Amino acid sequence: MDNAADDFGVENAKENALGDDVFDEFGSVDGDDVIRFDADFDVAHVAISHELEADGEKSENGESTEIYVEGGFDAITLGAAYQTLKATPTSSSVDIWGVSASYDAGFAEFGVDYGVSDQGGSNNDVAMTNLVATFKASKTTKIAVGYVEHDYDAANSDEDAIYANVVYKFPAQKNVSVFAEITNRDDDAGTDYELDVLAGMRIKF
Repeated sequence: MDNAADDFGVENAKENALGDDVFDEFGSVDGDDVIRFDADFDVAHVAISHELEADGEKSENGESTEIYVEGGFDAITLGAAYQTLKATPTSSSVDIWGVSASYDAGFAEFGVDYGVSDQGGSNNDVAMTNLVATFKASKTTKIAVGYVEHDYDAANSDEDAIYANVVYKFPAQKNVSVFAEITNRDDDAGTDYELDVLAGMRIKF
């Protein structure tokens, strides 16, 4: 079951080599013993979840607690999330937080999110940034362009990626769409990444 941290983020890639957001890449966004509470208010949506350790059960693993808050006014939507996580019952706790903002300008939508994962050790912290812009070229065609960055405390570990994709929905079959995406990845270690190309079809039932 998805936890509250899964609601965070603005990323719009079909297949992101660096993860969707700081919780997806360095934390946890689901579990098999999740208790979740969602509430909608006039100005905000709040989600709170807890993943049970399930000691002595087949689903025994780590535990986590998450909270996500989202609100907006006019064309602006703001979000914030926090998670404390233990990957295994004996591991140290990891604290992760993130903030996001999106703006609907009419002709396009712009989004940014920024998160930090505190790994609990020297030079192990990492900050993750997502930037994205989506445009409707027509009623049937949508284009997205985005940038993702991992900024590590450790030297020569930073990495980033740029992606662009296009989605086309068939006018007569709105449950059928095709898509294509290219991604270019780079890092400070000098790794030679090839240009990633993805194409596919999606059918909704």
